[in-house]
Amino acid sequence: MLIDRFLFSANWLLFALTGLYAYSMLLHPWLKGGWKYVHAVWYDWQSLNVGILAFLASVIAFNISRHHAAQQRRRELVAARSFLPESLSELSEYLRRCSVVLCSAYSGTKQTHAQLSQDQLPRLPSGYKEIFSRCISLADKELAEHLSYILACLQIHHARISSLLEEQRPNSRFVVTRHNVLTYIYRLGELQALVNNTFDYARGEKEFIAKPLDFSSYKTAYANLGTHLHNIDDLEDFTKHAIERNAKQNI
Repeated sequence: MLIDRFLFSANWLLFALTGLYAYSMLLHPWLKGGWKYVHAVWYDWQSLNVGILAFLASVIAFNISRHHAAQQRRRELVAARSFLPESLSELSEYLRRCSVVLCSAYSGTKQTHAQLSQDQLPRLPSGYKEIFSRCISLADKELAEHLSYILACLQIHHARISSLLEEQRPNSRFVVTRHNVLTYIYRLGELQALVNNTFDYARGEKEFIAKPLDFSSYKTAYANLGTHLHNIDDLEDFTKHAIERNAKQNI
């Protein structure tokens, strides 16, 4: 974080200035005139010394307090992270149920009648929001942005699949196209891949490192969802083109 880098630089600058101050008030006077000269220098600069020593004491107290706050924050993050694997597992199960609905919708685009109803809308888990929120508030920027992105994608996905089921009602005027459903399946794979990339950190096995999703990540995610590439026409090509497009946008 910017404030952490600023404080780190300020502490090093203060350390250098403290070294210069110690040389000016201790070493140089001692080399020049011994203890009597040191005492004379301290006496002449008494007010300055009192102020500097009080300032240094306050800086030391601030850094100790900041260190204790950081330690407490890490402990709270570890406690919040302990509930993360369960939340991720619940989300994976929800995504698998969504995959069944989307695959049925994709098959339905090849027919003239709707096959799905609003009753088939998978229900989002209830506890993951609180766990994610606690982790986001305590985590560093990289992990917080990753978890926030998962939350945002989940909301968008749930709205899309709800709309999809609404559009497939028998009396609906909307036409569900294969391309739309293919896009939803790809985005579902992205969500599952993001969840997969969080599991090692959630279990405490690795530190979290954000990395771009490659085709292997999507392939594994589709397998986790029960959506195999050979069962969905053009899903492999669609995924590869989307990855290339995203890579170009991030350059």
